[in-house]
Amino acid sequence: MKVDLRAATAADSKLCYEVKKLAHKHNIVATHGPWDEDFQLEFHHRQWQLDVVFIVRVDGEEIGWFAYREQEDHFA
Repeated sequence: MKVDLRAATAADSKLCYEVKKLAHKHNIVATHGPWDEDFQLEFHHRQWQLDVVFIVRVDGEEIGWFAYREQEDHFA
């Protein structure tokens, strides 16, 4: 199994939103009530920062993503 990363491109926003939705929808609904697709999409677009997002691939298949920002004394 080969795991690698690549820098995200603007075209990856949709993939990242769908992964985030699959991962968090259940908890968001349980905590805040019915899923509001328009709100969630707008929230995603506000948070989306291309320069800190990486796409995770396993054997060439894109399976997820993560974001990190290097701070002076830690990663966020």
